[in-house]
Amino acid sequence: MATADGWVSEFEIGIRSAMDREESKKTSDRMLAVRAARPRRAYPESRDDARTGSPGT
Repeated sequence: MATADGWVSEFEIGIRSAMDREESKKTSDRMLAVRAARPRRAYPESRDDARTGSPGT
């Protein structure tokens, strides 16, 4: 198969795709863990409410 870097076999493309999926899964899992560990903020929903002190709607 022709690519920007030259000819690449379908086998190599399949291997690269699998590696990319694995890395994407790892990154996604790390981001989910970070979000789960981060404390929830006790701020109002919108910036306007935070500036004025009025309750969010």
